[in-house]
Amino acid sequence: MKIQAAGRLGNNLFIWAYALGISKETGKTISIFSDKFHTNLGQDEEETIRLLGSKSVRFVRSNNLGAALKSVDWLRQYSKQIYRLATFVMRIGTEGEGNTQRRYILRGYFQNSEYVVANAQEIASTLIRVVKEIANDSQLITEINNHYEKYQVIHLRLGDFVDTRNGTVNSSTYYKLLDRELPVIVCTDGEKSDVERLLDFKVDLVLTPNESTSWETLAIFSNASTFIGVNSTLSWWGAFIASRKGSSAFLPEYWSTSSTANAGNLLRIHGVTLYKNDFL
Repeated sequence: MKIQAAGRLGNNLFIWAYALGISKETGKTISIFSDKFHTNLGQDEEETIRLLGSKSVRFVRSNNLGAALKSVDWLRQYSKQIYRLATFVMRIGTEGEGNTQRRYILRGYFQNSEYVVANAQEIASTLIRVVKEIANDSQLITEINNHYEKYQVIHLRLGDFVDTRNGTVNSSTYYKLLDRELPVIVCTDGEKSDVERLLDFKVDLVLTPNESTSWETLAIFSNASTFIGVNSTLSWWGAFIASRKGSSAFLPEYWSTSSTANAGNLLRIHGVTLYKNDFL
C-alpha cells in the first residue's frame, strides 16, 4: 500500500502515524509518497524523510503516481462515472473509505487522534528522540537554550487572519494562560510587525519561517515549559510531544467557528488542557 503525502509537516505526521499503525496490523512496509504535483518538496520534507523513514514506514518520491492521480482528479471534473471507474481499476481510496486491504493508493489527511492513540508510546518516544536530534543540530535552538533557561511558546497563525473560516484566537485568550515570570516566544507564519500589532502584550522573541524550519518550530514547541497552541495540526503535535515530556500544553476547545467542537473532539489528547477560546 502507498499513501500520498498531503499538506505540511503537521498533516504528514498524522499520515505517518496512520501508516505506522497499518504496518503493525499487516506486518508490511507502508510507503508514503510525495510528488511535484501535490507536495512542495522542500527542506521540511527532506528532514521528514531522513528522520522518520524506517522498516515499517518508508518515504519515497513518485512523480509518476502523482501524475496519475492528477489525471484522475482531472477526470472527476468531466465525468464522475469515468472517475469512479478509474479509482476502482487503480484501487485508489480515500481516508476512512472501505477496506484498506483492497486499496493500492490511499489519499487524505488522516487527522484523527485514534491513529496516534493506538501506538502513542512508540510515536511519542520516536518524536521525542527526533526533536532532540533537531535541537542538537540547530544553531537557532542552541542560541535560544543558551539565552533562556525556561521559556513558554505561543503559536500564532496569522494565516487565520486572512482566511477566517477556521476562526482566530484573540490576544486576551493567550494572555490568560501565560506565566508572567517566564519569557514568551511567539512562533508565527507571518511577519514580526504583524505579531506586534495583533498582540496586546510584550513578547521576548518572535520566530517566523525566515528564522526556523517547521521541524525546528516543532522542537521549540515541544521543549517549552508551557506551550499554547491554536487550531493547527502542527500545534497538535507540539502539544502532544510537550505533554509527553511533562510540560504544560494547551489547545483550543473549539477548532472552527462553523462547527462547535467537531475537529477538537477528533483530536483530543490525554494530558493536554483545552482552553475556552474566543474567536475574533
